[in-house]
Amino acid sequence: MSSPQIVRVDWPQYDAAIADIARFLAERAFAPELLVGIARGGLVPLTSLSHRLNVRKIGVMLLDKTATDERFANDAEKPVRMDGAVFRWDGPTAPRTALVVDDITAYGDTMRAARLLLRERFGERTSVLAVSLCIRNPHGEAARGSALDPATMIDHYAIQIPTDSWVVFPWE
Repeated sequence: MSSPQIVRVDWPQYDAAIADIARFLAERAFAPELLVGIARGGLVPLTSLSHRLNVRKIGVMLLDKTATDERFANDAEKPVRMDGAVFRWDGPTAPRTALVVDDITAYGDTMRAARLLLRERFGERTSVLAVSLCIRNPHGEAARGSALDPATMIDHYAIQIPTDSWVVFPWE
């Protein structure tokens, strides 16, 4: 078995990815009222997007893929457990728009769980978009467009990385 390829994302690449996500949102006229980061990897992009988009209402979800919770499982092999969620939302009504952000999407199951949790917390009227700095498809080209394609769980990603890679971000 070969070692994974190391992909280093430097600060200029990271800044370009954040700009790319902001451009994607602007092109769709999607102005999120609430930003939600998936801990831990989504917290740095959450902060960057919060500043760039001038959105102060934020949330954090701690999702873990090591225990079982059938409600969030894409399949029996990749269950997701939610260990906690905190939202800075004190409005009298649910947010109309929410953006979920993570650093890497490989299977898409944590994004699926995050969408489910936001819908459970705020209701179906909240429009949710999911974005990721990087995407990696461990199932390869054969899965493109299928339920195994992580791109089916996110609305946009800034960087595509090789399947057999390990990403090192500038803050690591």
